[in-house]
Amino acid sequence: MTTILGRIWGVDTGWSPKILDQKNSNCYIALSFKDKEMFYWVVEKRPWLLNGGLLLVDNWPVTGEWENARLNSYSCWGKEIRIPLKLLSDKNIGKIVSSAGEALEINFDLAKALFWRNFVRFKVEINVDKSVCPGRFVSGDGKEKWVQFKYEKLSFMCFKCGLIRHEKTNCEKPLLTVANADGMDILVYGIWMKMENPVKDCFEAARLLKEGHGKKPWQGRYMNDASRPAKSGTSSIRNS
Repeated sequence: MTTILGRIWGVDTGWSPKILDQKNSNCYIALSFKDKEMFYWVVEKRPWLLNGGLLLVDNWPVTGEWENARLNSYSCWGKEIRIPLKLLSDKNIGKIVSSAGEALEINFDLAKALFWRNFVRFKVEINVDKSVCPGRFVSGDGKEKWVQFKYEKLSFMCFKCGLIRHEKTNCEKPLLTVANADGMDILVYGIWMKMENPVKDCFEAARLLKEGHGKKPWQGRYMNDASRPAKSGTSSIRNS
């Protein structure tokens, strides 16, 4: 454990682990740090990928009981893409962000809406027991429009069901799709959900694939799953 974490963090000294309990496939560890800066760094950079699993870190509970620690979630920065101008209000933005998780911070200033950059940055607490929200439909100009969510820290995520805990090859759940204007099923999970990926949303990913751009390196190995005909074994998103 010490060797593995030391290699990941790049520091072999100044901290020590102690196994508290093991339940099913979960292992609970107490981490002691001599340096507060390193502790804050470890917490801020969570989750950590560890031997095919996740290492979630939280402050030691004020109750003194480790069982009270919140070890099923982590904070993550993201942004909403292509929000209709008529929905630019604190209330509407907050409602849309809440679809992604518990809102911790929203970088939106209504007074600066004239300089709209077509996205809003936000920070949410993501529950690893639930699927990451890929986006949602909103009503704007009399039409249903898709608002895409992009996230940081999605290096280990299933692009089939949206869970952080495993990858697509190990998933038995049906593909989650939305229908485009032509009735084609479009996969909502894919490499475009990563903040650093230039593809704006799942619909643009499907269009690029149709135009023959599916093998470009920046689109990732999951780009080829962006668009496919409707079939059994898929589930769809409906506006609510």
